[in-house]
Amino acid sequence: LPDPAAIGRAAAQAVLADRADDNSHQSLNYVDLPSDAFPSFYAPINGADPSAANAPGGAGFNSNHWQPLRVPTGSHHLQVFAEPAGSGQVAARAYREVKRAKVKDVAYAPEQYRAVAQLQFASGTISTYYHFDADAPLGFAVTGPTTLKVYTRLDFDHTMNGAQNYSLELLRDGESVNTYHYHATKLSAAAYIERPEILPGDRKLLRINVPRGRHRFELRCVRPEACGIAAQIRIPDADVKPR
Repeated sequence: LPDPAAIGRAAAQAVLADRADDNSHQSLNYVDLPSDAFPSFYAPINGADPSAANAPGGAGFNSNHWQPLRVPTGSHHLQVFAEPAGSGQVAARAYREVKRAKVKDVAYAPEQYRAVAQLQFASGTISTYYHFDADAPLGFAVTGPTTLKVYTRLDFDHTMNGAQNYSLELLRDGESVNTYHYHATKLSAAAYIERPEILPGDRKLLRINVPRGRHRFELRCVRPEACGIAAQIRIPDADVKPR
């Protein structure tokens, strides 16, 4: 690595890649999504609607849980009192709900790859990936500024160990940008329809910041020497519409 800044960037990319599947949904701007562990979204015990049974004074109100407060549009002065009067001091903390704008990503097809692969999961869901290897890198052109998310999976055969390391080099306009290192785990609940002898690794995220203008990117597998990678590219929907 040429300088300390490059070391920092490589370390940060490694941390982001390692935690890409930690269910915080960083790549989706931390949007809340249901999961197997939490199939439904959290809902407060007490209600914000003053007429609801679980609002303060209602039969379903639980004073041991926090209370949502509905504030109408506009500027308002709010006061909170302890009841009954003289009951002592009460500690309170207020939070304001922040709604993040959801960023919709769409698939972005590369122009250069080894083969198209259909990955089928045990649930029946099928996802399209693009295979590449050391001899046939992944290549694509894109107009910035934008941010691409490239998800990669290392190929495993049935005889390989359950975990392997791999490295990818990213080139922009023919010049090397960085090399990214990943530790992949073999998945047994998914398989490629066209190549059932190959098992996918768990998904790793590479985020590419594309500067203004038209740029050509290549993603090469540099480790192990005989490696196979399946990739999927996502781009913000707003960035593929006419500007």
